[in-house]
Amino acid sequence: MKTVKGSEQQSKGNKDVKEKDSDDHEKIINLQQWVVLVRQESSLDITPSVVKAPIYDWKIFKDKLREVYQIFRVGQAPKAYPYFKVMLKEFDRDDMVMFEPVATDGLWQFEAPIKSWRLYKSCRVHCLIMEGMIIYMLDDVEYPLPKTTLQKMLDHKCEVSEFDDDLIQMINLIREQIKKE
Repeated sequence: MKTVKGSEQQSKGNKDVKEKDSDDHEKIINLQQWVVLVRQESSLDITPSVVKAPIYDWKIFKDKLREVYQIFRVGQAPKAYPYFKVMLKEFDRDDMVMFEPVATDGLWQFEAPIKSWRLYKSCRVHCLIMEGMIIYMLDDVEYPLPKTTLQKMLDHKCEVSEFDDDLIQMINLIREQIKKE
């Protein structure tokens, strides 16, 4: 039986840590070709401080100047939001059931130049803004977008506040969709 001295064992442990750090660094380097870090606005870093009641309905109605988004939660008064982006900042992952894709929707065949593509980390939704269209999508769901649009998304680069495993998973999911026939 071979006895390993403490310094040899520590050296081996340091080597494992260095290899893991190297792998993580390599993932980040590979990810940078599809992602751009942006300064996080304090209003985007919202974490729920209380447990939210589930959403049971929502409506969009026209105000004098714009559309207003109204959310109905169990046991609470309805809450109105002047902009979808503001509403999205208060959502968490459990609120995202309304973002499931419906393949028969015509919007999935819509193609236009991309203006912005951003990941909202608090609810794991990414927002694709194209000329004439805004699409909000869950980060771990495949959507029936045309391959040309998916490639344009990667070419445009996703705006994020930090790199993490969810981001890597989302980018890989999009890359796999492009590779499919």
